[in-house]
Amino acid sequence: IWRHGLRTPINTYANDPYDEAFFGVPEGVLLPKGMEQHFVRGQQLRKRYVEDLKLVSEKYSRYETTVRSGDFPRCSQSALASLAGFYAGQFNIGNNVPDWPSAWTPIPIHTVPHDDDYILEAFDICPRLFKLEADRMQRTEFQNFLSSNWPIFHTINVNSGNPVDYSFGAIAQMFQSLSIEKDCNLTLPDWVTDEFYNDLEAANNAGYDYCFGEGGFGLPMYPEMTKLISGFLLKDWMDNIAAVINGTSTLKYYAYSGHNFSMIKLHSDWVRCESGADWAWKRRLRIDNRI
Repeated sequence: IWRHGLRTPINTYANDPYDEAFFGVPEGVLLPKGMEQHFVRGQQLRKRYVEDLKLVSEKYSRYETTVRSGDFPRCSQSALASLAGFYAGQFNIGNNVPDWPSAWTPIPIHTVPHDDDYILEAFDICPRLFKLEADRMQRTEFQNFLSSNWPIFHTINVNSGNPVDYSFGAIAQMFQSLSIEKDCNLTLPDWVTDEFYNDLEAANNAGYDYCFGEGGFGLPMYPEMTKLISGFLLKDWMDNIAAVINGTSTLKYYAYSGHNFSMIKLHSDWVRCESGADWAWKRRLRIDNRI
């Protein structure tokens, strides 16, 4: 399972010198660096599963490989780039076709409409999740956290050109834009000092985890949010593994190309399992040694 590669910012701040026109592609679209990231990762996965472990065949077969993507261009583009690296060098029909890309064969990507995708897009379509998130943001403990970050809000409101905003959204939106531009090696505005950026990142990470169900600010984890965000994905994942174990599936390489939301929740849940907190679930998650 992977998150899409580096993309352009979404709804960046008004005074951002690096707007949609600067990048030359619409907001939220995979950048060339993001394509490169997944092509290289595909090559690494190929070395692991094709060359070293010899688990997957060198040539694509629908009986062995399935890739499930979220219904966003950046997710499907990332999947295509990863598979181009994973199956690089295999024989294809394009060898005798002028201008056919070298050593490339198109590999199918599977998806469902965004509004029906509770496996990879639940964070963006679930009304119950929206309500839980909104309620969690109104808790006094979280509002006190926002108040303690007044210097961050002041810097944003003075420099962004956006309407004055003291919500967590202002922090998250600013960090999204600045972190992407930093990853692109772009020069950030003078008002974005190292101290401000580090404080912004810390506030974003703490608030982000809490808003999507993790414990924080003296409040416990919210299990229902975890189930809604990543439960469908985990169930699909486990069903696929069980199908191979019981012999009803021949798949050897099943990949999900999605977003950070589900990945973060799965990771945090797995860490809890590994720490021994949920021993019964951990026992259920153990995979037959044939896989």
